[in-house]
Amino acid sequence: MRSSLILAIAVLACAAGVVAWHLLDTRPPLPGEAERLRASLRYFHDLECPIGERLALLAFAQSESHPPMLCLATLPLYVIGGTGTAVAGMVQIPFLAIMLLSVYGIGRRLYSAHIGALAALILSCSPVIIGFSRLYLPDIPEVAMLCLATYAALRTEGFWNKSWCSALGVVLGMGMLTTARFALFIAPVALYLFFSSRGTLLSAVSGRQKYWNLLFVIIPAALISAPWYIFCLWALSPLTARGFRGALAAVSPSLLLSLPRVLLESIYPPMAVLLILGLALSVWKRSASLLLLLWLLVPIALLVVFSGEAPHSVIAAIPPSSLIIAAGLYTIPHKIIRRVCISAACALAIVSFAALTFPVPWERVAVSLRIPSIIRMYASRAARSACGISQELSDVAIGPPRRESWDIETMLSDIVSLSGERQDRKVPTAWSITPHTRFNRFSLRYTMEKGNYPIELVKPDKAQFILTRFVTDEQRTKFDAWCHAGRQVRMVKTYPLPDGSEAELYTVPAIRRVRHSAFGLPRETGEEKVSDADAQGGWARFADREKAAPGELARSPRQEMERGAYQFSMRLKYNRLTGDMPIARVTIVGAEEDMPLATREILAREFGEANSYGSARFDFAIPERGPLECRIFWTGASDLWIDSIEVYPIAGTQ
Repeated sequence: MRSSLILAIAVLACAAGVVAWHLLDTRPPLPGEAERLRASLRYFHDLECPIGERLALLAFAQSESHPPMLCLATLPLYVIGGTGTAVAGMVQIPFLAIMLLSVYGIGRRLYSAHIGALAALILSCSPVIIGFSRLYLPDIPEVAMLCLATYAALRTEGFWNKSWCSALGVVLGMGMLTTARFALFIAPVALYLFFSSRGTLLSAVSGRQKYWNLLFVIIPAALISAPWYIFCLWALSPLTARGFRGALAAVSPSLLLSLPRVLLESIYPPMAVLLILGLALSVWKRSASLLLLLWLLVPIALLVVFSGEAPHSVIAAIPPSSLIIAAGLYTIPHKIIRRVCISAACALAIVSFAALTFPVPWERVAVSLRIPSIIRMYASRAARSACGISQELSDVAIGPPRRESWDIETMLSDIVSLSGERQDRKVPTAWSITPHTRFNRFSLRYTMEKGNYPIELVKPDKAQFILTRFVTDEQRTKFDAWCHAGRQVRMVKTYPLPDGSEAELYTVPAIRRVRHSAFGLPRETGEEKVSDADAQGGWARFADREKAAPGELARSPRQEMERGAYQFSMRLKYNRLTGDMPIARVTIVGAEEDMPLATREILAREFGEANSYGSARFDFAIPERGPLECRIFWTGASDLWIDSIEVYPIAGTQ
C-alpha cells in the first residue's frame, strides 16, 4: 500500500507540474518546440479536410524529418481543448505516467516494490525529466517508450513468452515513431536480455524457440514503424545521406573520455552524488544489475562519440540512474542510516520539483543547481584539457516558469492592420532576427500559423514589411547598407523585448515607376543586342523575321508594385512589315500568372512610320500591391527593334 501511494503521488505530481508550468509560463516556444508544434497543426488541419483530400497528410509525413508519434498523440487534445501551446504540452502527462509506471515495474521485477516506488519518485523529480516534460519535444515520449519496452522485455522471460514478445514488438514500433535514436537506446537492453537468462523465471529456454519468438517482436514493430521510415527515407534520401556522412565525419573515439564530465554536468551534482553512492553500494553488496549499467552507459557513450555532446541523450540515462540510486539506498545495512538517506533523497527531490515548477524565492537551493561556479570552472577546464576538447557542453534550458511578454501576436496583428490589404491576400513579410531561444523565426512562423494571420514569409526584396531584432552594430550596419543600396524603408513601430533588446517593424514602400533597357532582359528568341545609334543606350533587342522564330523577345523582372492606375510604354521600331498583322503582343502579369492584368496587340499604324522609333502605350490597373512582370511576344510579322520598356503611374493617381 505504501509503495502504491508513493507511485500515485509521483504520477500526480508530474501531471500537476506540467499543468502548473503551462499556466504560469508565457514565453514563446523554443525553436525545436515551435517546429514540432507547426507540424502538429498541419497534421490536425489535414485531418479536418474531407476524406478524399487526406492524402495531403501522407505527403506531409513524407516531407517531415521527425517521426510523427508526438504530433499524432497531440491530435485528440486539439479536438478536445483546441489548438495552442498549453493544450499541446499536456500530451506529456500520459507519457510521464507510462514512464513512472514502467520504472516501478522494472524496479519491482529486478528488486522489490519499495525500490520501484522510490525510483519512480526520484525519477519524477529529476531536473532533466522536469525540464523536458514542460517542452513540446519527443524526448519524454521516447524515454517513456524505452522504459515500457524494457519492462516488456523483462516480462518476456528471455523471449520465451509469446504474448509479451508481441507486446514488446508493439512498443518497439511505437518507440521508433518517437525518434530514430530510440533503436540506439533499446539495443543494449534487448541484446542483454536475449542472450542472458538472468532475471528470468526459467532456468533453461529452448534456443530454437527463442529465435522463433523473435518474429513476434519483429513483425509488429515493422508493421507499425516501417511505413513511415520507408516513405521518409524515399522522400528525404538526399538529406538522409548528408546526415549519415556528417555523423561519420564527426566520429571521435577520444570523446569517450568526456563521458564522466557529461554525466556530472547533465545529471546535476546532488543527483550525481546519489548515483555514485548507489553504484558503490550496489557493487559492494553485489546487487548491481548489468542491465541497468548497460542502459545507463552504452547509449550515452555512443552518442558522445558521434556528437561530442549529449544534452538530449542524457535524459535516457535518468531512469536507470534512478533505479540504481533507489537500489543502492536500500542496501545500506544500518536501518536508521538507511531511512535518513532515503528521506534526504526524497526531500531533495521534492525541493527540486517545487523550485522548477513555481517561481519561489528559495529556488537557489534546488537540486537543479550546477556545480558552484569556481569549482565547475576549474573542473571543466581540467576535464576539457585532459580530453583535448575545447567546446562547452550545451546547457538544456531548465528553470522555473516565467511570465514574459514577447508580443509576437501584437507584432503580427500590426503587420496585418498596417498593410491595408484585403484579408484574402497574404501580406509579404520578411524578418531579420538575431537568434534567440524565445524569439526566432520558428516561433514567429508557428504563431503566424496558429493564429491564421494572413502573412507569408518572403525575401526582403519582395517584402512589404520587415521585422528586425539586432543586438550588434555590425548587424545594424549590414541592414543600413542594404537599405541604401536601393530600398527606402521606414520604421513604423518598435517593441521592447524582455531580454533588453528591441524588435523593430519597418515598412518597405513598393516601386511606383520602372524602366528597363530591352537588350539586358531575358528572351526566348531574337538577338541579345545589336548596335543601334537611334537607341537611347546605343543598343537594342532585335528580331529578324527571316532568321528568328516567333516567340518571347523580352521579359521584365518581377518587381513589387503599389496598387493604382499605370501606363505601359515601349519604345520600338519595325521594318519589312507583312500586311496589317500585329508586330508584337504585350502581356502584363500580376500575382496570378493565369489571370493577366492586361493583354494588348501592338499594330504598326499606332505609333509611327517604318524604320523609325516610336512609342506604343496603353493604360492598365494594379488592383492590389503585388509583383508585376511585362512580357513582349514577337509575332514574326516584321523585323523588330525594342529600345526600352517603362511602367509609370498615370498623372494624378500617385
